[in-house]
Amino acid sequence: MEEKTEIDEWNNPLAEMSTAYWRNGGFEEHGGCFQVTLTPTELITVVSYMMLGMNKVKKITNRGEQ
Repeated sequence: MEEKTEIDEWNNPLAEMSTAYWRNGGFEEHGGCFQVTLTPTELITVVSYMMLGMNKVKKITNRGEQ
């Protein structure tokens, strides 16, 4: 039997981050492209979700930080 992982789309760290940046003016437009500066922790979260695939991951914790 295959295990299914359900994603709580209302508790999505990437969506929360991008929404917060958008609302707070964190995105800067440069020639039609948008740029945002991430903290190291935010970058780790984004890359981890990209590598593992959003449809397969419910929560990622950074074990290097306390």
